[in-house]
Amino acid sequence: MRDTAQVGEFTVPKLDAFNPLKHVKLQDMRRESDRNGREITNFHLPHTKAAPQGEDVNWARQNGPSDPEFTLNNHLRVNNLLPESPLFAYRDGPKGILKPLTRNKFISTLSLAARHYFSVAIEVI
Repeated sequence: MRDTAQVGEFTVPKLDAFNPLKHVKLQDMRRESDRNGREITNFHLPHTKAAPQGEDVNWARQNGPSDPEFTLNNHLRVNNLLPESPLFAYRDGPKGILKPLTRNKFISTLSLAARHYFSVAIEVI
């Protein structure tokens, strides 16, 4: 079990590339306890380059604004995924069509958020 993963292990290479046998789905997520009794969120990655048979990665809740648990819960609430949906998918357009998150979309959104954050921080200074 690893405790780190790369972006490509949670995203798809392009919109029409989602394969439930290779890509992580909502049903691949579960809440568990670690050996010290702390709650963790575990994700089973069905396939990776390093582990073609699949492997697990996990995280634990964090205090403060970088808590991945808060962000994941918000994502699940907003996007209303089905168990077989890609874990990281978003609703797009007026009909709210569910699209799997691609690596490029993730990187561009992260970049946009960083630019916004830094422009707001500069305005405050």
